[in-house]
Amino acid sequence: MVDLNSSDLELVVDAGGNQTVALRFTNIAIPATATITNAYVQFEADEVTTASCTLTLTGKRVANSTPFATTPFSLSSRARTTSSVTWAPAPWPTAQVAGVDQRTPNLAPIVSEILSQPGWASGNALTLLVNGVGKRTAEAANGTRAPVLVIEYQ
Repeated sequence: MVDLNSSDLELVVDAGGNQTVALRFTNIAIPATATITNAYVQFEADEVTTASCTLTLTGKRVANSTPFATTPFSLSSRARTTSSVTWAPAPWPTAQVAGVDQRTPNLAPIVSEILSQPGWASGNALTLLVNGVGKRTAEAANGTRAPVLVIEYQ
């Protein structure tokens, strides 16, 4: 099942087990010729989650990511970037915190691969996908603070 209206993101364990979580960011105003020097997603903790957790981030391998659909497996079956980044986030002992512990490592290899797709243009959308084991619960776009994608480039 794909839930498009949740107020939180269970990264990645939910009631039904492990899931794929997708984050779509629109209006990425970066030219295809840019060199990505750093990129990360800043989350805000929605719940206290402190058990060990290992997440793998990839991207949807397409030049302009389309909006999500509720079709079963429509997220997990998407073509992914060959680049991936592993993240073992520190415990999130306090809700409503958005600091370094709620920030992914550098996602530049993933973002660079997406921007190098034929057809990428400034203003397109990109999607990041999260899989793994364990759980961190972050605010979603429908919550109090949506995840923010920060991209630094030359």
